[in-house]
Amino acid sequence: MPINVPPKAQGAFGGNMDTGAKIELPFPAPAFYVLNGDAKMEELKNVMYYGGWASSIANLKAASEQWENCPYPIPSYQEKELRLKKETIPSVVARALIVAPIGIRQFSTIKSQDGNTKRVAPYTKGARPAIQVLCYLGYRNEQKQIMPWAPIMLTAKGFQVNHVQKAFGDWKKAITPFMAEIAPGMPADVTNLFWMHIGTFGNTRHEEPHGESVITPVSAYIPEDLTAAKVENMYVGDPMAEFMADMSVKSAEWMKAYAKLTPATAVPDEPEMGEVPPPDEDLIPF
Repeated sequence: MPINVPPKAQGAFGGNMDTGAKIELPFPAPAFYVLNGDAKMEELKNVMYYGGWASSIANLKAASEQWENCPYPIPSYQEKELRLKKETIPSVVARALIVAPIGIRQFSTIKSQDGNTKRVAPYTKGARPAIQVLCYLGYRNEQKQIMPWAPIMLTAKGFQVNHVQKAFGDWKKAITPFMAEIAPGMPADVTNLFWMHIGTFGNTRHEEPHGESVITPVSAYIPEDLTAAKVENMYVGDPMAEFMADMSVKSAEWMKAYAKLTPATAVPDEPEMGEVPPPDEDLIPF
């Protein structure tokens, strides 16, 4: 049965998945950071070995208290103590997240001679790329249905930036051929309204060496037997489509705030490392 996306959600996401910016969102959206897997953790055979995502329990609990129908603990997500430098951070970890994207912004970070870090225009030569993707997080209930949880922000820096971008691009490319059948006449950006899985998958650990560092790249999960019916089943639903459209409007300033950043001369950044990313955005040089 063809999907008739609500008028409010038609065209609401145009341009949002290209580039964008701003410092703060007008609503809570806890950050999930790429967690690079460690080859020494092979015996665990979990996210600590394969890689995936991590977020602060404190931030997730705070969000759950501010949004309706937003349970915590989040079903199917694992809690774990992560060690960051000399601090232990109670965190939620997962190899993959179920998300529907709302918008994206890119920038780069550089270090000045005094050691401070600032944000500059994307693709600044010698600077470290960074990306933030505003999404709606989903989870599977006991009946294996995908339920909306709350808005979150996916963040990545360095070599993972391209992988995050590619994951969203690959999912859109995979489902676009089915849109004429399941959402005829709808704008191209309604592909944002279909849940996708982003993270690490399968029983083989994938890694990319970059100098002295190693990353475990994230990607989109795209079933080999993808069909129109399966794609249609991933539709977020009309109420969520309208809610996401409202969030797109409210976050417009956030997405565009870095549009006027200028390139700068960068001091070479430290090598990309497989460290556990911090769960609080105030603690990272973004």
